[in-house]
Order: sequence, then structure tokens, then C-alpha cells
Amino acid sequence: MLSSAKLLCLTIAAALLSAARINAAPQQQTDPFAALQAQFQQQQLPALQKFCLDCHSTTAQQGDLDLEQFRSVADIRRNPVPWQRAVELLLQREMPPQEADHQPSTAERQKLTSWIQAVLAADARANAGDPGPVVLRRLNNAELTWAIRDLTGQTLTPASQFPVDSAAGEGFTNVGNALVLSPALIQKYLDAARDVADHAMLLPGRIQFSPSTTSRD
Repeated sequence: MLSSAKLLCLTIAAALLSAARINAAPQQQTDPFAALQAQFQQQQLPALQKFCLDCHSTTAQQGDLDLEQFRSVADIRRNPVPWQRAVELLLQREMPPQEADHQPSTAERQKLTSWIQAVLAADARANAGDPGPVVLRRLNNAELTWAIRDLTGQTLTPASQFPVDSAAGEGFTNVGNALVLSPALIQKYLDAARDVADHAMLLPGRIQFSPSTTSRD
């Protein structure tokens, strides 16, 4: 016979175990894109066809903006940049233009704008923490110069014969996509490394770098 204390302990343990199993059970996640896709087919696609595709179709592409290529929310998620631009134009009332034959009502404009913003926000949440493709990049000219100065302790200019770094679309010169490494530039890197090595002095127990490359040094 179990004592009352042991029976109480077993009852509590069983209740805790049952609760843990319930909490550990995977919760069914609702797909936010399913509702957005349904809204796209029923409401937003007809609105786009009526107000936007006369100017922004695959054949017209005014302003380099083609909205006809997007047939689903999945298409939008693969290339959201045109929709970021589209929502800005809608908010600024630049799309459709004043001379367009069909103009949306205030409610229609608000509904389309809110839907695009909802798609972009849901996509941002779904991809939170994902940096996207990470490109291996080289040091830009300024980074290489400062790195050599830190390593040698001398004011050397290894990148003086390098071409000027390209700026990416963001305006920065340290973006991997803009830092190409051509065969000609690799040769310049090797030449610069030889020039830096010419400043090295082999001393007992250490290597030190001289500011010049004279035979006396």
C-alpha cells in the first residue's frame, strides 16, 4: 500500500509530466502568406490590372518597373525591391499618375498599400536573422593600406598602383559585390607584397621593417 505522501508525489509528478508533454507538442503555425495570397487573387491582382499594368507591364515597363511578372506572393518574396518602390509611389500619390485613365479611390489606394506593406512585413519576419548570400571579399585599398601600416609600423602605400575601388549601390567601397578581384589586380597584389617585403630587415630574434629600402637598411 502506498502512503498518502507517496501517492500525492506520484500524482503531482504525473500531472507535471502531462503538462510538459502538452507544452512540448508542436503548435500548429498559421501561414500568414496563405491569407495574403488569397487577398492577392481576389482583390489586389484585379486592382493592379486596372490601375498599374497599363504602364508597368512586361511590355511597357515605364520607369523600369514591371509588375506583371509577379503572379503570386511567392514571386513577390523572391524579388521584393520593386514592391518597396511601388508602395513609396502609392504613398506619395505618384502612382497612378494624374493623367492615367483609371484612378483608385482613397479606399482602394489604402487597401492596396496596406496589402503590399503586409507582404513586405511578413517576408521580413520570415527572413529575420538571415543575412542572405555572404560574398567573400578582399580588403579595399584603404583597409589594405592601414593593415600593412599596423603590421609593419611604417607608413607604406601598397595600394598606390591599384585601381580605384568601385562603390556599390549603397555608396560604400567595402561591399563584397563591388570588390572584384581580377587576374590583373592579383598581380598587383603580388607586386605590392614584394615591395613591402623589400622593407623587411632580418634582425637577431625578430623581423623589423624600415621606412626605406636602401642597401644600408
